[in-house]
Amino acid sequence: DVSSPPRGSFVAKRKDADILDWDYSSIPAPERLREYLGAKVGSSLLAWRRFFDRDDDRFVRKIEFLHHLSELGWMGDGDALFAALDEDNSGELTLAEIDPDQCSLWQSFVSWCTHAFTGSADMVTKLGGSPLVEELSQQVFCTAIKVAGWEGGQEDLL
Repeated sequence: DVSSPPRGSFVAKRKDADILDWDYSSIPAPERLREYLGAKVGSSLLAWRRFFDRDDDRFVRKIEFLHHLSELGWMGDGDALFAALDEDNSGELTLAEIDPDQCSLWQSFVSWCTHAFTGSADMVTKLGGSPLVEELSQQVFCTAIKVAGWEGGQEDLL
């Protein structure tokens, strides 16, 4: 069964159990990428953290961007997409250039964390883990950060 595309004039085709291939040609580049990342990974922020900014330096150079787009199965013109997204012509992209709203959410969350926890081990412990557990399930995390005082919403994107 084929799900309905988020918006715009999309054509959705089920190629296999894991991949939806949508025609994004009628949508401006930034929105096109956001929609694609949402369909592939869940959100621009999740894609940014898991693929594009794995080293957490808060930017991605063109060669890295094109490599990660390929990893994600992007079939469009990556060079043209990069050029359209690189608003300041720096040769690098930030999450703010890809998705300003999710960038703002991430910055708010990071700021909140620096006030709420002394470090990652403290965060995991206070959210219900133990010093030996480095990860929490998404369900535990989403519930626990609200209990810990996070009021920014969109916990499933963090």
